[in-house]
Amino acid sequence: MNGRRGMAAALLLAAAGWATVAGAAGGFQLRAAHLELEDGVYRLDAGFRLVLGDTVREALRNGVPVTVMIEVEVSRPRRWVWDKELVSRRRGRRIEYHPLTERYVVTRLDGGGHNLARASFADLGAALDYAGEVHAMPVVRRARLEDGEIYRVRLRARLAIEALPAPMRLWTRVSREWQLSTPWHEMEIP
Repeated sequence: MNGRRGMAAALLLAAAGWATVAGAAGGFQLRAAHLELEDGVYRLDAGFRLVLGDTVREALRNGVPVTVMIEVEVSRPRRWVWDKELVSRRRGRRIEYHPLTERYVVTRLDGGGHNLARASFADLGAALDYAGEVHAMPVVRRARLEDGEIYRVRLRARLAIEALPAPMRLWTRVSREWQLSTPWHEMEIP
């Protein structure tokens, strides 16, 4: 009986240690974000620092495409009830490794999963830098906002587990190394 408890304790400690190391290996961070009104539309410029852990990088190099989702929400705070959500936008960045050319290909996707642009990079760092950049993303039309009201914009970047191949999803939901996300960042519309 003591042998089983000892083995179980050792496995638990090993798993906890692995999770700690794996969680420290990757992470996402917001570097900068700015909203600007242009032609009656508020547009977002943002930069995210994207770092993938060893397990995610290995999966990518073994042919598993990885998608980073940039999410933006616009809401109007209300005093006594939940905030009123006006807009919810998502833009994906699918990163793939092509072993024949030894290149990383980043495809920018619109909210419906349609390709907007593709770029190819020799190293993963450059591909992640490109994937983490948002330029002039339309967020909300000025006409939808009432004068005198306060509106908040929330944004974050996260690794899209739902975009992974089905056999991997269950395991990645419990693995810390695959749980990559920035906290929600809030700002008011100027």
